[in-house]
Amino acid sequence: MTSRHRVERAVRCEPVDRLPVGELCIDEALADAFAPSLPPGFPRRRALLHHLGADLVCLPPPESPADPSGLGTRQVQTPWPDLPCWVRETDLFVFVTVNGPFGWGCRVLGWMPFLTAFERETETVREIFENSLEQALAQIRHAAEQGAHGLVLADDIAYGKGPFVSPARLRKSYFPWISRATSAARDAGLTVFFHSDGNLNLLMGDLADTGIHGLHCLDPRSDMDLAAVKKEYGDRLCLWGNLDPAWLTGEAAREEVERHVTALLESVPDRTGWIFGTTSGLFSGMDLDAVSWAYQVVRSLRP
Repeated sequence: MTSRHRVERAVRCEPVDRLPVGELCIDEALADAFAPSLPPGFPRRRALLHHLGADLVCLPPPESPADPSGLGTRQVQTPWPDLPCWVRETDLFVFVTVNGPFGWGCRVLGWMPFLTAFERETETVREIFENSLEQALAQIRHAAEQGAHGLVLADDIAYGKGPFVSPARLRKSYFPWISRATSAARDAGLTVFFHSDGNLNLLMGDLADTGIHGLHCLDPRSDMDLAAVKKEYGDRLCLWGNLDPAWLTGEAAREEVERHVTALLESVPDRTGWIFGTTSGLFSGMDLDAVSWAYQVVRSLRP
């Protein structure tokens, strides 16, 4: 079974030969440290992913414009220059990442001013939502034309105890934005995941109703219980993540890492509809040996 096929089956909650593994992002400095003799970008990242035995790659989001007047698509960005290489020269499932309206709004207004404006439904927030959707739809079309297989809509809408704003307010404008972007991506043939840090328990039903295929992060430090979420939503969503990246900093011995990952795997007897990975991605300062130990445990486990 190829990596691409393995992820496709996981998304459909079908049996796989082993649990797929992959990360939301990989810091360039980490890839450089692993393969300094290779050219930067695609060659180094491909070498690292091959070493880890990953089944997917997720390309980072384009940078959001800093001012509201630049949010539209009059000058459509053409991100992910290495996307065709990932599609043609690997058998990985290739995701691209697109920022959601919270990310755009916080960049334009600042974190707290945006949250305040969002709750008050200001005209500026409506403009941000409209223009960010226009840009997102253009990026989705570009990704599909370049051969991408999946899309991650990335937006941090929660913290450790729950959403930053009221669920009722999110239902009024935010989830419709996600639904429209998801519908466009699905029409273009892309698999859609949503990413947010924090405690999403109050929002799980709303997220599932947007039409996304899956959810990334599931931070155990924010009371996101993988087994509980899988039991309630496993027939509607593929789950990706749940490993606390603190285990991969090099402070834990190999036996501790392996024991923790084994316990995590055993907590979810039904391993269909799950992609293993950290909640955050891999960053500079992480211990690549520890990452390899964690991935080896997963790759050695069979259904």
